[in-house]
Amino acid sequence: MRRSLLLPLSLLTTLALTGCSGDEEAPQERPLPTIEAARNPELPVRPGDFCDRIDARAVAAAVGEEPTTAHYGNGERAELADGVVDVAHEFGCVFTAEDGIRARAWVAVPPITPEQAARLSPGTGCHDEGDGLGEHGFAATCTTKRGTTATLAGLYTDTWFGCSLTEPEGAASDSPEQEALQERLGAWCASAVQAAATS
Repeated sequence: MRRSLLLPLSLLTTLALTGCSGDEEAPQERPLPTIEAARNPELPVRPGDFCDRIDARAVAAAVGEEPTTAHYGNGERAELADGVVDVAHEFGCVFTAEDGIRARAWVAVPPITPEQAARLSPGTGCHDEGDGLGEHGFAATCTTKRGTTATLAGLYTDTWFGCSLTEPEGAASDSPEQEALQERLGAWCASAVQAAATS
């Protein structure tokens, strides 16, 4: 005897009103990742285009709504640092607000050994801000011609990942404004790392 595959009208109406997702959270309701979770060196961060996977809420919190973008891929010519334009050996995401605030995230393509990672640094004239990302990482605040740039970077297995926020006006490293910048940087980097670790 063949069973009917037709659902009762009342059940169809219920599914139409409530959706088929059951108790699953809607993507916009999911909590953003924490910087503590992003520091896990075992996260599967791999080279690749990840900019479109960064949570829009994290971008808005970092630089505001509707920023301009200047993303780039491996082998493309791009501005890789403050005023430094060269062929990229990384995938990078750049979001810039109208007032000049800039959020960046990048993942290097060539594999990096722990010994190489341990020798990487943010450069001279930068203030050490404590723990970085992954392993052999660093956290730093640097004064550049664009203002104050706060950076987090580190190694995930053999992949180097970095992220930064640049404020157009500099601030002292011990100022309340600088503490707020570090908090925003942590939130931004957490979402950027998650995007790079999502296959």
